[in-house]
Amino acid sequence: MLRMTPCTCNDWCAVRLSFFREQSTVWQVRWGRLNFSEQALAELHKRFDGLICFAVQPMEKAALEALDIPVVNVSSSNLPIHVTSIIPDDDAIGRLAANHFQQALYHSFAFVGAESHPFARSRAAAFKACLQSDPYVELWLNDKHPAHSYELSNQRIIQFLQSLPRNTGVFAANDIFARRICELAIESDISVPNTIAILGVDAEEMISLSSPVSLSSIDIDSYGIGYQAAKHLHRQIQQPESPVTVSRIPPKGVLSAASTDHLATEDEMVARVVQLIRIHACNGINVPQLATHVGISRRVLERRFRKATGKSLNEQINKVRMDRAIALLEKSQLSISQIAEQCGFASVYYFSRAFKQSTGRSPKFFRAGN
Repeated sequence: MLRMTPCTCNDWCAVRLSFFREQSTVWQVRWGRLNFSEQALAELHKRFDGLICFAVQPMEKAALEALDIPVVNVSSSNLPIHVTSIIPDDDAIGRLAANHFQQALYHSFAFVGAESHPFARSRAAAFKACLQSDPYVELWLNDKHPAHSYELSNQRIIQFLQSLPRNTGVFAANDIFARRICELAIESDISVPNTIAILGVDAEEMISLSSPVSLSSIDIDSYGIGYQAAKHLHRQIQQPESPVTVSRIPPKGVLSAASTDHLATEDEMVARVVQLIRIHACNGINVPQLATHVGISRRVLERRFRKATGKSLNEQINKVRMDRAIALLEKSQLSISQIAEQCGFASVYYFSRAFKQSTGRSPKFFRAGN
């Protein structure tokens, strides 16, 4: 029999069952909040063969390490040293957030999270590293404050939001923060997404629906995390001497909604061209074709585009192609030649050269390192 402890309101518990259904063994699964009292933990090994747990507090981490049954942790808040963990890839989440805003032409960025959460620190650091010299600010909140201080932290958030320039992309550590930011922005007459755009993490449908503006969010791939956690637990039960590992699961992508449905430019023609590049960059579209499509000369279009974005049209086309290539290298089993074709390159040679110029690594070595 297995015990699972819930982490959020998504279906991660049900997801883990998908692995067990594939096995010939008959499993009994229970889930619920785990009592970390000494007596309750002592009873665990009598009742359960294994445990999948979302351990947030340091005392929970210590308790997991002391258990004498196989355990898999799925929280990156406090990684146990002697327990296998299957967790989101927080660095990849931060990079994906930056790319989402950059694709929409944002050049001002902000991050909001809880200072005590290691995963928030990792996401913020990766986010910031992708922004180069663009303006960037952070707001770190103390999530351990007394309940009566909640209003004080709300005031800090409002002041922070009011200080941001127009067209700032705000990356929240998770959807709970994203909804809170959105609610306070609307209460303060700060338009979302026309003044600030907000992106969360976790793709929690109920949180998005309860927000005053539906939230764009990064899908952390709960299915993949759940499946791998169940797989690792099954292996530990079958092979008790299995080594302790930490596996980081990359996010599936951004689920776009109203909170980031905005291009950070006042030039409608440039916004139209950006949309065209998003759709057709990997189909081989070039600058003359873009100019023909919007009905102005290539020279005028290039000048207006650089003024609005700080980039050339070719740079923007290449960025969309490289983003697509990176996603395929990380998540697909396609060959390098197939990826080159899907990204609009005439040959593997040109693709490999462009990819190395963009990332500093060849496609082959990039895939091997991920």
